Amino acid sequence: MSANFKNTLSTLCLLIVFSSYCGYYFESALFLETFSEAKEKFELANSLLSPSVQGQEILRGFSSTKELISFLKSDDTNELVYSSPNFVCHHFSETLIRNARAKGYRIEYLGIYGESLLNYQNDYVSYLSSSGVMGTWGDGEGHAVCVVYIGEQMIIIEPQTDVVFRLENGRYHGIYMGEY
Repeated sequence: MSANFKNTLSTLCLLIVFSSYCGYYFESALFLETFSEAKEKFELANSLLSPSVQGQEILRGFSSTKELISFLKSDDTNELVYSSPNFVCHHFSETLIRNARAKGYRIEYLGIYGESLLNYQNDYVSYLSSSGVMGTWGDGEGHAVCVVYIGEQMIIIEPQTDVVFRLENGRYHGIYMGEY
């Protein structure tokens, strides 16, 4: 049976069941209008949840940090040039997300502000300097990075340098230095 036929048959069965129970008590025009809206909402929810819907993009997460790092090594977002205000942190994040999507991966956008930003800046500079790399930080009230989840672990990616952190208790613990 085709999917359209199954949907039509399901809709017809639901209509018969509802009409037999409710049709006697409700004005039919009102009932059909309400049912039509409910059917549309059901179809929308089904299309969002069903991986077999044509045209829906199914993205996969990274199974390990090794897989993530392999992707980052093949991606060239970190080689782009920072140019304020034309190409700044959020542009790097958007580019990395787009490139990951083109390869079938899910990477999300994350804005960091306030105390989290201060922790990020300090942990970033500290992580780089622990390996002899001079880290600097510009002015600004916020910063855009990318995030992935590997299992239950939140992993932060600095798309300008490919430095990768594990977020734990509000602190950023370096797990990959990037391509320095």
